[in-house]
Amino acid sequence: MKKFLVTALSALILIQSLSALNWGGLLTNTSKVSTSEFKLFDFKQSNSLSLWASSSINKNLRFSTEGLFKYDLDVIGEEKNFTGIIDLTLLKLSGNWNVNNLSLALNAGRFAYSDLSSVVFAQTSDGLNFSLQNRSIKVGAYAGYTGLLNSLNVSMLDFIPEEPSKIYSLCPGYVPLILDFSLLNLSGNTLSLQAEYFIATAEYIHNKFYAEFAANGMLGTMASYALSAVVGSENFSEYMLFGSGNVSLFLGQSLIANIGAEYASGNNGSLVPFRTVSSRTAYNGKMFSETSGLILPQASVLFVLNNMVLTLGEKVVLGIPENELSLNGFDTTLSFVCNVLSDLQVGCSVIGYADINNAANSNYSFALNVSLAF
Repeated sequence: MKKFLVTALSALILIQSLSALNWGGLLTNTSKVSTSEFKLFDFKQSNSLSLWASSSINKNLRFSTEGLFKYDLDVIGEEKNFTGIIDLTLLKLSGNWNVNNLSLALNAGRFAYSDLSSVVFAQTSDGLNFSLQNRSIKVGAYAGYTGLLNSLNVSMLDFIPEEPSKIYSLCPGYVPLILDFSLLNLSGNTLSLQAEYFIATAEYIHNKFYAEFAANGMLGTMASYALSAVVGSENFSEYMLFGSGNVSLFLGQSLIANIGAEYASGNNGSLVPFRTVSSRTAYNGKMFSETSGLILPQASVLFVLNNMVLTLGEKVVLGIPENELSLNGFDTTLSFVCNVLSDLQVGCSVIGYADINNAANSNYSFALNVSLAF
């Protein structure tokens, strides 16, 4: 009888746990054809299966996890390259507590984190993040480690010298220490400061420091703005700069227009090329020189109609070799996404980067994307 009661109690606890568990998955397909001079074509095929689960532990704590299996096939002429990837992309314990007028948020484990500019460090990482805020002030901190991530699925600027392993290959090991401070609700505006120090744990990479400023808010009732500026250094004797600005115009219920620009320093005077921790593609050209700075004026429009979204964007790529300014090319993107059903999405994109100086750096591509949630 005692054994029966223990078994029944265990089954009841398990049923209650499963009833509180939310889970699901996502199947994706990406097929892409690209070329530079319409002579040799590059075909890329990628399919992935993601499974996720989350559960509330109590009214303040929640557990979330997500796993991924993915393969990439890259075909250039008769050359084929197949990569299989298995990754744990999310393993997070999150909590929220409200005491009087203060709100405390905590995330611990493996989860996505981004700096203010979303340029320096925007990726999955293992770490601990907390923030404390009231109506007018928010402070936060993040500490983590990147050396256990899968470099086949996380894009970082530095690489481990050894040949990457199949399925799972470790990333360069940095210990990011990040502090941020924000002033909120300043007549609809937010001002933020962030200090970042990335401690290198191997000899082939270097410590990096960044200081960031960001501001965003509304311009009347039909427009918003976002500004960011970054100063960085690897040895505190040479410095690099990044800046961006964007204005969004809300033109009715279905149309949003954006206009802005980005700047990244190169070997310009006393400045050195701007280097990040997370790898980032500034434009769709096949070549990006780390010795040349960039200015990217850009504009885009986003049109929404029922379950469809159409986006058209244009970037003018201006290079700054040394202290000169040169027109490198034009980068045009057209994308379309349609939610066919609540759990089925189909999209396609056409990208054309025309390099006016070197046709080999041009890049024209068409991609078809399908995702099914369950």
